[in-house]
Amino acid sequence: MADIALRESEAKLKQGFRIAKMGHWAYNATNSNGQATELQYSWSEEAAEIFGVAAKDLDLSGAGFYDLYVHFDDRQELKKLDREFLASDMQGYTQEYRVVRPDGTVRHVLESAEKRVDQNGRVVQVNGIVQDVTGIRRFALAMRRVERQLRRAYRLARLGYWYW
Repeated sequence: MADIALRESEAKLKQGFRIAKMGHWAYNATNSNGQATELQYSWSEEAAEIFGVAAKDLDLSGAGFYDLYVHFDDRQELKKLDREFLASDMQGYTQEYRVVRPDGTVRHVLESAEKRVDQNGRVVQVNGIVQDVTGIRRFALAMRRVERQLRRAYRLARLGYWYW
């Protein structure tokens, strides 16, 4: 009975992530002996879908993640944020950046992460989510475009407007 409830709960969570265009990832900074490890990430299928690849491809990307998936213009800023986040007492961050999928399409991603530290203050694990916000970005851009056109039309027609 508990197994069925757990599977139903997991299915609902997975569906919620898919509907929200979200995925999750984890980075384990230490192994079971408490020793630092290489960059080993674990990405959900929903996150991989956002990047247009299989989860195992993201899992295996390690430090190459930035060069493989992050838009060239956003790489250095994201790398800097990650370094500062891991080295500081920041508990979490939220950052928007662009990813380039293997087919060349660009997606806007909003990423949030939190870290877990041990009693000595060393980072043990980082957990994060990514959300595809491309539609929101496109909508905002379209709204700004319409707003500019409206202002121009008012100016050309020599009309005024005011806010109530």
